[in-house]
Amino acid sequence: MPDGPKRPARSAARKPEAASRQTPSGGPRPGRWLLGVAVCVSVGLGALWLASPRRPVDRPQRGQSERQPGIAEPSPSPPPSPATQAELVAEAMQLAQHLTQSFPGSPQAHSLAGRISYAFGDVARANACWEQALKLNPEYSEACTAIGEAAWEHGNFERSVRHLRKALALNPRLEQKKVFFLADSLMNLGEPAEAAAVLETAARDKPLEPFGVFLLAHAYLQAKQYEKAKEQFEAGLALDPQSANVHFGLATVYARLGDAEKARLHREQYTKLRKEELSLSAQMRAQMRQKDWADPRPVARECYLNAGRICATHGLPEEAEKHWLRAAVIDPESPEPRKLLEALYWQQGRREEAIRLSRGGPLPVGN
Repeated sequence: MPDGPKRPARSAARKPEAASRQTPSGGPRPGRWLLGVAVCVSVGLGALWLASPRRPVDRPQRGQSERQPGIAEPSPSPPPSPATQAELVAEAMQLAQHLTQSFPGSPQAHSLAGRISYAFGDVARANACWEQALKLNPEYSEACTAIGEAAWEHGNFERSVRHLRKALALNPRLEQKKVFFLADSLMNLGEPAEAAAVLETAARDKPLEPFGVFLLAHAYLQAKQYEKAKEQFEAGLALDPQSANVHFGLATVYARLGDAEKARLHREQYTKLRKEELSLSAQMRAQMRQKDWADPRPVARECYLNAGRICATHGLPEEAEKHWLRAAVIDPESPEPRKLLEALYWQQGRREEAIRLSRGGPLPVGN
């Protein structure tokens, strides 16, 4: 057999942009999974307040406040638009700090602050936020998931398994990608049987994505269940006939099963595809050196969207509005900030502003 990726499962899960947390220009790179920063505050949280019957509410007079006792002062108004990438990153980090200060007893706020910190490269602060979220609520699955996923990305598989096992126990319908992280961590710790069981359970609710199929095949291979491994690798090949890793897996399985001819055929396909991948990879690296892929705007937008949701669930609509307006300024092309603002204005009886937004009109001025 040729030298192949003995642990292709983990390497196959990583995208090229995850290889470094630095941009070509030297600035911080948002984490590859932090574009999903919305995951840490489910849509349902924002809906808890916005979904109540739409009735006009009395807005506080000048000088009055809707803040609850113990809540920090409203966040300072950010500049109209970020002048530079570095300023936007600094602004997002300031938002993370503001969340933990404003909602010290909220595991959701600490978890979101952790996601923001991790997105922009402050791993220590992110872990501190997530640990605090678990102190506030030891069964808060989002914090367990965040810690486990970050640990997987940094190769700390013991920590990853510990927290993702707990997350899965708390939330049996955990997102498949997170289940894959758990299974891959288990395999890296030499526990392929448990990894296979985790993936088999996930497949009962929803068919595994291609990488999940490959991962399950690799788990069976490690557990020396060669017929099951062959079945899964063949399924993976049907999903992606050009996968070098799947051909390598099949070459290995057929060699173990004593079918030398099929092992040879898949070994040749692996060698051919691997050469093509290496050539393409060289081209991609040359192209990436010419571009800066670390645009922080989508991440910053999600940070503000979810900060607004947290404010809404704490009965602070003015703070929620400020955050959603900021999200709309940061990323004018995104429809989500406008949708949330429109729902808020209908909730508050601000009919004209809601209609204007629904028709693509300008954002309110002076908020």
